[in-house]
Amino acid sequence: MSFEVNVEHETAQSLCIHVKGNIDVRTSPALREVMNNCFSVQVESIQVVLSGVPSMDSSGIATLVGASE
Repeated sequence: MSFEVNVEHETAQSLCIHVKGNIDVRTSPALREVMNNCFSVQVESIQVVLSGVPSMDSSGIATLVGASE
């Protein structure tokens, strides 16, 4: 399965990050980069949709937790 991250503006003040594919040591840097870019934008809310993620290792969890800092 390929790895994809897409960002959509839900409203003018909210973003939605859709992730598809496994999040692991190989793919988590790409997710981290997208999330860091999203957090640099002035919005009220950011939603991360993981329904397309069949598995995630500890590096994926660290990426999600680290993005909230």
